[in-house]
Amino acid sequence: MTDSTSSAATRSAPIRKASDRLAETALDDEVVLMNIDTGHFHALKGTGLAVWHLLDGTRDQAAICAALCASFAVDEERCQTEVAAFLHQMVEAGFVEPF
Repeated sequence: MTDSTSSAATRSAPIRKASDRLAETALDDEVVLMNIDTGHFHALKGTGLAVWHLLDGTRDQAAICAALCASFAVDEERCQTEVAAFLHQMVEAGFVEPF
């Protein structure tokens, strides 16, 4: 029950990068992120990179999925599930503000 409530909350909350705690560098077809506090690195490409580019601080999870569904051959339910998992990983790594 908590998961569905949490998922619904993510759809209406703007999602922001943790810009004050990360450094990002574009390299060819990927972006490399570094958490300044921990020194951990993470590379994004493909769909993860597409989600990252959509994190502009104004979009919520539903808006991100709408943009992805318009650009990729993916159904909305799968998109919501996978974007939620990706955002959870990004929050845990310190690259996205908790929402």
